[in-house]
Amino acid sequence: MRKSFLRQEKWEILLFVVVMAAGYISSVILIGGPVTYSGPAGCVTGFLLYQAWKYRRFKKEWKLKEQPKFSNGPFYF
Repeated sequence: MRKSFLRQEKWEILLFVVVMAAGYISSVILIGGPVTYSGPAGCVTGFLLYQAWKYRRFKKEWKLKEQPKFSNGPFYF
């Protein structure tokens, strides 16, 4: 289940890492490094919380998808 989630989200995670790295590199080039580390730390924390929320929703959908489906058919008990 985790592998399926990571496969589904790999481009979003990769894009986040690339953008964060580009932001850090540009701040090092332009002003000698980030002024504070609370901004990037907040972004990473927010992204991790967002991914945890999406994973929790993914788990619920996964469990619903794997439950056996019963049909009433012509007879009702």
